[in-house]
Amino acid sequence: MRSRSTRLKYISFFHYFFHYDNISTPLFYFFYIKEIKKLFPNSKIIFITVNNFFNILKTEIDLLDFTNIEIICIKNKTEFIPKNIISFGIINLLKFILIFIRLVIFKLKFKTEKIKNVDILYLSTNYKFWTKNKNNILFDYYYEGSFHKINTQSKLNPICLATGITFNNKLSKFSIYSHVSLINLIGLFFQSIIMFLNMLPVIKKIWILNPVEKYFLSNKIFFMNLLNKLFTRMKPKAVIAYMEAYLLGRIIASVTNNLNIDFYGFQHAFYTYFHPAYKALKLYKNLPEIFPNYFFIFGDNSEKLFRSYGYPKQKMLKIGFDRSDLLTKKDSYKKSDKKSDKKRILFVGGEKEDIEIFQELYDKIEKFKINQLLYRPHPGYPFDYNKFLIQFPKAKLINSKEYNLNENIDQVDCVISRGSTALINAIIKKKVVILYLPDEWVDLYDLKYWGAQKVKKLEKINWEKKSNPKNLLKEIIPQVEIHKFLEKKYKSKIR
Repeated sequence: MRSRSTRLKYISFFHYFFHYDNISTPLFYFFYIKEIKKLFPNSKIIFITVNNFFNILKTEIDLLDFTNIEIICIKNKTEFIPKNIISFGIINLLKFILIFIRLVIFKLKFKTEKIKNVDILYLSTNYKFWTKNKNNILFDYYYEGSFHKINTQSKLNPICLATGITFNNKLSKFSIYSHVSLINLIGLFFQSIIMFLNMLPVIKKIWILNPVEKYFLSNKIFFMNLLNKLFTRMKPKAVIAYMEAYLLGRIIASVTNNLNIDFYGFQHAFYTYFHPAYKALKLYKNLPEIFPNYFFIFGDNSEKLFRSYGYPKQKMLKIGFDRSDLLTKKDSYKKSDKKSDKKRILFVGGEKEDIEIFQELYDKIEKFKINQLLYRPHPGYPFDYNKFLIQFPKAKLINSKEYNLNENIDQVDCVISRGSTALINAIIKKKVVILYLPDEWVDLYDLKYWGAQKVKKLEKINWEKKSNPKNLLKEIIPQVEIHKFLEKKYKSKIR
């Protein structure tokens, strides 16, 4: 029998992953419990959650044996299945109306765009990762390499649109809502309400509702109808999206499959067996219509992982790390090979916990003889710049929405993070790369394998040991040139 301390480590592990609940399918967690049962077949597993949906789901589906598994709910903010169908419907419609009012204000302020001859349509979730190239062409940062190649080295015409709205004058025309008229949107509004009301009598049978998303169901129906209208009007040859792992990807796949438009998933980060994002691929065999027709992935390791989940090998195309063509230039290696007598460190932050970890490093500036300490927050998370400057006066704060990550990496000797794919960029550039994981944190991206030093104490860092990108380069070098593949596939359809 395993010790009590060992079991508690796995309780903590699960509670950490539970924070993905607002963006992931609840089924992910059943797969994790199943793996833990394999590791500890004779132990009792205690799983502490923040709502009651596990207890409901385990009576509805037969995914695993729940013998010796105790599920404890410590906080139940919302019921997983709506009990009062009337209040459920009213709340949904009120939230939908408020969202639509904001959309109407957006449409009254900005004109309807009439972009024609779109061959490849990239979809982005929001504007947080948007950037522009030397020709002032705007696009999502995640698509940097492939978008540039298609735009400059093929006869295809790509465009990147965001699924949200913004009142920024420069970005507004790149919202999907800018490409549908106000009259059409009003028509879709009433169409979606009718569809939602028709669903109410059977809503209790839909047991796979996400607790966070369930009161936005009417808005999701509207979004699906909007995509149908947009794709019908623009007639793209292919749709590419990196949110294929989440709910938005399911909606896009449903619409594109119905319209016979090819949908390509787009791997934008390194994933391992311990990361929950792509566990939903295990449902592909039974529900292929809610998944991409094809999947642009990095390399052999990614293919092996996704095949183990059930996604077909013949549908995966290994385009490498999308930004690898911008990272593997010779000048980057020359810069990284220079020896420096200074210790310049870049800390790449993400969630709130990273500030606490950065504090540990900040307190040891003199001890480690750090010449310059920089902090770069994640561009997709809210961040209090003024508070940081007051708390850490000796550190330099980088505005991650204005300054390029690769340029920041070029200026330092060492890059540290609790877990960010920004470390991939630093490994390629042969920097001293540190994955700092105190308190039994999980190496979600398998960064130790790719070349980073994995440490649990700052004192264990080897400041002289530069990363070796040998394994990484095998994974990120393209085996399929995305622009050549797409041009060849849709050559006969080029306008």
